[in-house]
Amino acid sequence: MASPSSTKKPQPLPWTHQETKNLIQSYQDKWYSLKKGQLKSFQWEQVCLAVAARCGYNQPSKSATQCRHKIEKLRKRYRAERLKPYPDSWPYFHLMDSMETGPFPITMMARRFHGNENESDDSDLDCNLNKSRSINHIVKGSDCSNVERNVRDFGVLRKPKRKDFNEEEDDDGEEEEEGQGTRVVTELAVQIRMFAENFVKVEQKKVQMMRETAKYQMEMENKRMKMIVEAQRKIVDTIHEAFNTSHKKMKMAS
Repeated sequence: MASPSSTKKPQPLPWTHQETKNLIQSYQDKWYSLKKGQLKSFQWEQVCLAVAARCGYNQPSKSATQCRHKIEKLRKRYRAERLKPYPDSWPYFHLMDSMETGPFPITMMARRFHGNENESDDSDLDCNLNKSRSINHIVKGSDCSNVERNVRDFGVLRKPKRKDFNEEEDDDGEEEEEGQGTRVVTELAVQIRMFAENFVKVEQKKVQMMRETAKYQMEMENKRMKMIVEAQRKIVDTIHEAFNTSHKKMKMAS
């Protein structure tokens, strides 16, 4: 009769820090390649193999089902941690946060949580484009002309005509002062326009750099996935070749 201890199912080994970290990264690669779609059974098997390869194991230490359950637990923990005042205390928060919030479209940013407050920020690109549109409105000259007209009117209001016996002399002096004020405002408007044009160029350059960076990251991600798939294919080919060789030797021996 078998003892109760011999029939008891062995407890699975706990996840190590390295295994958990590699699981998050491997799942992120597969999840992004599917455009954040749901993984199927054979795709979880691929994640399982990728974790073993990252850890340097000859064979997977965890099954595909264990990987799926671990990801579900990590996501549940992440949702709870991001509502806390100090989520950084959890060692996997930044990895999970990076996985859940990226890769994001250039025109929008993911919602971030700070403490108990939910803050929704627009992306830097949208902000830059809005600034560019506002500056372009200034560059068109409508605002500058309004500033010039308002300042001129303000100068006239602050400097009323003096009632003096020599009215012609006073009128000439006031016209000269008004002309100087107009020139100052015009020069100021020109400087504002030059600054606006330079600012627009800088913002456009930043937008272009952000797009190029996002494109480069996607290309590197695709290359890494191709390398992983190629490595897996070579492993399968090697095993298949070794199996065929041993099978032929057995036939020859018989």
